[in-house]
Amino acid sequence: MFWLPFGIFLIKILTFNILDKLLIFSIVIQLLYYPYSNIIKILCIFVNKKIRMGKITIKHYANTELKAVGKLHPLYVQVIYKRKIYKFKSNSSIFEYVNDDTLKILNENGFLNSEIEDIERTILDLEKLKIEISSKNVSKYSTSYFNYLEDNFKKLIEKEFDNPPSFFVTNGYFEIINLVNYIDGQDFYMKSDKVNLISSISDNMGARTLKLVDGFLCIDFIGGSKYDNVLEYFESFNGRDRNDKIVLDQLEIFKEFINL
Repeated sequence: MFWLPFGIFLIKILTFNILDKLLIFSIVIQLLYYPYSNIIKILCIFVNKKIRMGKITIKHYANTELKAVGKLHPLYVQVIYKRKIYKFKSNSSIFEYVNDDTLKILNENGFLNSEIEDIERTILDLEKLKIEISSKNVSKYSTSYFNYLEDNFKKLIEKEFDNPPSFFVTNGYFEIINLVNYIDGQDFYMKSDKVNLISSISDNMGARTLKLVDGFLCIDFIGGSKYDNVLEYFESFNGRDRNDKIVLDQLEIFKEFINL
């Protein structure tokens, strides 16, 4: 009775990473003094937990179903998780269009590894937060916060102001703040508490200098793995504890912005 489940376990262990293998070794050593039935029980619980978590498979591909630019096609991502397939446009702002040859070079040189890691982290965070894992959610929440800010700040302005100047709804964040600084246009920002708040705290995080050193993703503002790091910026900005009502209200404004 002992050897059958133990044999199954030995097969499963080959798929684990080095940290899991070390953890298993530690467990086995500690349990050598216990009856075999207890060893089997604990090892099977560990294996079942790994199976339930599921393996995340991520690959980039050139989406030939969409219109080409020259001989290049949009860079897309395919994710397989728990036997479900999700597809969405890559969040890469550098490599937006590729062909098979350029994609091979990108993969061989690890240029897409950071996005793969961001997607993996986002999926695990979404599961932890009990938020639906869908193509839309994985794509949005795995986006770098700076990239999201750059692309969507104009949407916030359009929402907050009636008939804003066209420049403010057709350009990215960096161009907008440069213009505001050039024309000393802080009065424009001050007409919207939300616009002013998001710009100020984002700049405090390094957006103005294009250096978001903490590598925040959108998921981190709604409870992701780096949520505590996000809270530290809000505490520093306000000089208040993270549980203060002002800080919590500001976090809600950021969550609204993330979900525009």
